[in-house]
Amino acid sequence: MDTSGPIPPKIGRRILKILAKYEDSAALCGDFNEEYEWRAGTRGRFRAYLWFWCHLFKSLPHFFIDLFIWRMIMIRNYVNIALRAALHHRSYSFINVFGLAIGLAVCIFIFFWVQDELSYESCHDKSDRIYRILVETRRLSSYTAPKISEGLREFPEVEKASRFTIIRDRRQFLVKHGEQSHFEEKFGFADPALFEIFSLPFLKGDPDTALSHPQSIVITEDFAEKYFGGRDPMHKTLTINNEKDFLVTGVLKSLPRNSHLQFDSLIPFDHVEAYMPEYGRFLWSYGFHFFRNYMLVKENADIPALEKKVSKMLEVKNPNYPYKLHMQPLRRIHLHSRSIRDHVQRGDIRYVNFFIVIGILILTLAAINFVNLTTARAGIRAKEVGMRKVFGAVRRNLIYQFLSESTVFAAASLLLAAFLVFLAGPAFTSLTGKAIPWQLFHPLLILLSAGAVFLSLGILAGIYPAFYLSAFRPVRILKGTHAGEKGSGFFRRALVVFQFTFTIGLIVCAGVTHSQFQYIQKRDLGFDQENIVYTKLNGNLKTKSEALKLELLNNPLIGNVSAGSNILTSGAMGFSDFYWEGKPESDDLSRKLNFGHTNVDVNFVSMMNMTILEGRDFSAGRNPDAEILINQAAVREMGIESPVGLSAHIPDAEEDGTIIGVLKDYHFTSLHQTIRPLVISVNPNMFNYLYVELTPGDQFAALEHIREVCERIEPAFPCEIHFLDEELDNLYRSEKRMGSILNIFTGFALLVACLGLFGLASFTTERRTREIGIRKVLGATAAGILRMISREYMCLILLANFAAWPLSYLIMKRWLQGFAYRIDLNPWIFIYAAGLTLLVGLFSIGLKSYRAAAANPADSLRSE
Repeated sequence: MDTSGPIPPKIGRRILKILAKYEDSAALCGDFNEEYEWRAGTRGRFRAYLWFWCHLFKSLPHFFIDLFIWRMIMIRNYVNIALRAALHHRSYSFINVFGLAIGLAVCIFIFFWVQDELSYESCHDKSDRIYRILVETRRLSSYTAPKISEGLREFPEVEKASRFTIIRDRRQFLVKHGEQSHFEEKFGFADPALFEIFSLPFLKGDPDTALSHPQSIVITEDFAEKYFGGRDPMHKTLTINNEKDFLVTGVLKSLPRNSHLQFDSLIPFDHVEAYMPEYGRFLWSYGFHFFRNYMLVKENADIPALEKKVSKMLEVKNPNYPYKLHMQPLRRIHLHSRSIRDHVQRGDIRYVNFFIVIGILILTLAAINFVNLTTARAGIRAKEVGMRKVFGAVRRNLIYQFLSESTVFAAASLLLAAFLVFLAGPAFTSLTGKAIPWQLFHPLLILLSAGAVFLSLGILAGIYPAFYLSAFRPVRILKGTHAGEKGSGFFRRALVVFQFTFTIGLIVCAGVTHSQFQYIQKRDLGFDQENIVYTKLNGNLKTKSEALKLELLNNPLIGNVSAGSNILTSGAMGFSDFYWEGKPESDDLSRKLNFGHTNVDVNFVSMMNMTILEGRDFSAGRNPDAEILINQAAVREMGIESPVGLSAHIPDAEEDGTIIGVLKDYHFTSLHQTIRPLVISVNPNMFNYLYVELTPGDQFAALEHIREVCERIEPAFPCEIHFLDEELDNLYRSEKRMGSILNIFTGFALLVACLGLFGLASFTTERRTREIGIRKVLGATAAGILRMISREYMCLILLANFAAWPLSYLIMKRWLQGFAYRIDLNPWIFIYAAGLTLLVGLFSIGLKSYRAAAANPADSLRSE
C-alpha cells in the first residue's frame, strides 16, 4: 500500500492492532487504511477522521467479546493439555500435587500458629500505651513491689497505674456460694484502675465503681456460670476461705486466651495483706518483689525520657534499695520475656521466626520438586515444544501453556491441602493448644486468598520450567540433536542438595532438642521425686499439722510425711538482708539479693533424700528453730570455705540462728536457670504444703486415705492432691510442645524431599531403561545396576550433610545457651542425621530402580 497518501491517526492504528490480535490483523488494518484514504480524498480529512473513530468505537464490543472468547478457548486448551499430561504421567503428577499439598498444609498450620502468637494483647484498645514495670537485680523480673505504683502515679506522663497479682504456688482459694464450692487458682487482687488500663469488657456492672467497695468482687462469665448457673450473679455473695463474704459487683466477658492477663475473679488489692499474713511488714517494702505493676502513659508521651525517670525512681524513694526499674511494652510481653523471671504462659519470638522460616522452606522444597521433575523431563517434552513451534506457536504461547500447567497443579494441591488441614485440625489443636479460628474466615476472603495463593504459587513454581522449555530450538529438537540436560543438570543437582541440606538441618535440630529434654528428665535434681505427693495446708490443717502427720503415718501405704513453705519446684522466696558472722560491711546489694529462702520440716531433707556435704541435718531433739542449712551455691556466694558453726540472721526469724550444715545443690527452679544460693530454716508458722511419700502398693487407696484424713480434720476445705513429678513436667511443657512440633515438621520435610528424590529416580530409570537392559545382557547384576543409578544421588546427599552440619551446629549451640544445664553437642547426632537421610534416600531411589534392574532385559530392549 502506498503510504504517501493520508494516514489514519497513529493512536487509533495502535488500538486497532491490539484489538485485532485474534483476527487477520494485517487485512483488517489494511481495510481501515484504504477506506480512510478514500474518504480523505473524496470527502476531506475531517470526515475521514470522524468515520475512523466512529467505526473503531462501534467495533469495540465485537473486539472485546472476540478477545474474551479466544482467551477462554486458549485457557481451556492449556488446561486440557495440562490434564492430559497429568493423566499420562500419573506418578509425577501425584508427586507434584501431593508434595505441594503437604507444603501448603504445613504453611497454613504455621500461619495459624504464628498469627495466634503475634496476636497477643491485641485485644486491648490502648495496648500501644500500656507498659509493665520490671525490676533489675541480677536479672530482670516482672515481680515488683506494690509501692512502685504509688511512685508511678506522680509522673505527669502516666495517666493510670495499677497493681495486680495472682497468688501463685497453688495458694488456692476456696470459694463458696450455696452448695457450690471450688478451689480457685486464678484468684486475683487488683486496683480499680486496672479496668481503665486494660480493655476488659463488662457484661454487668460499672467498671468505674466495680472494685471501689472493700468487699466487692468482679468475676468472669465462666466463673459466674460455675457458681450461679443461669441466674443473675449481681449483688450475690461469695464466701472466700470460709472467712469473708464478697459481693459480686461486676461480671466480665471471658478473658481472651491471647492475653497474659488471666484471672477468674478479682478483689480489691488492699486485701492482699489479709491473705498473706506470713509476710507481714515485708509486703509494703520496696524490696518485696511479688506483684505486678502496670501503667497507662498519656498519648505523645516521651517514652525514653519517662523510662529514665522510672529507672531512677527508687534511688529517690528509697536509697537503701537502689534497684533499677524498666518499662516493658505490653505487646512485647508474650514473645520477648524469655530472660525475664515470670510465671505466666509465654511464647518466644525465636520460635516464631524459626517456624516462619521452616514453613517457607518446606513450601520451597515442594516447589523445588516441581522444578526438578519438570526440567528433568525436558527431553521427553522437547519434541512437543518443537512441533508446536513449527505449527506457529511463539515463545509467549509456550510460556502461557507451561504456566497454566503449573497453575493447574497448584490449584489441585491447594484443594488437597485444604482437605488435609480440615482433617488434621483437631490434631493441630491438641498438639499446640491453639484452636483454628474458623469463624474469622469469610467465604469471600477464603476464595480470594485461595485464588491468590494458587496463582502466585503456580507462577513461582512454573516460571523457570516455562522459560526453560520454551527456549528449545525446533530445528535441533526435530533433528534429534537437542540435549535437555546440559543447562539443567547442574541446576537440578543444586536444588537436590538444597532440599536435603534443609532437611538434614531439621533432623539435627530435632535430635538435639530431644536429647536435651531427655537430659532434663533424667538429670539428678538432687532430691527424690517419685511417689511424692503434696497438698495445701488449708484452715486447721496448718495448726494441726503434727496430728495430721501422725495419723497419716499409721497407714502402711504411707512411708513418710513432711511439710514446707513452698512447692519444691516453684522456687523460693528471695530476700535482701541475709547476714552471717563475718560478713563484710561493704558487701554490695546485688549479692544480698541473690539469696533464696524456704522453710521446711525437720525431716524434709532426709525424706527427699537430699545430701548433706558438711555438718548435719536438722534434728528434732535439738533446737531446729535456731538452725540453718545452706546450699553449695550459698557457700560460693558467701566466699567462705567452711561456714558451719557461723551465726546468721534470717529476716522473719525472731533471733539469730546457726549454720549447721551445707546441703548439696538441688534444683528448686527450672534447668533454664542456674541454682541460686538457698537458705533453709525451720518455721512451722510458714508451712503451706504437706508432702507425703507413698510406699509401693495401692496408690489409689493411699490417696483416698490422705483425702479422708485431711477432710476429717478440716471439713471446710476439700483436699486436692498433686504428684510432684507432674509439677516437674509442667516446667518444660512449652519446650516439649515445641519439640513435638519440630519433629512433625522434620518428618514432613523429609517426606517432601524424598518424594522429589523418588520422582527423579523414577525418571532416571525410565530414561535409562534400554541401557539397563543392555547392561544386564552383558552380565551386570541387579545390585550393580542399583549402585550405578544411586551413586550420583548418594553423593548429593553426602554433600548436603557437609553443608548442613556447620549451620545446624551453630543454631543449636545458640539454642542450648538458653539452658543453664545442657548437653554437649554429640557428633553422633550428626552421624545419625547423615545415616537416616542416606538410608531413606537409598530406599526412595531403590524402590523404583530395583524394579528396572530386576526386569527381563528383553522387555527393557523393546521399551524403545
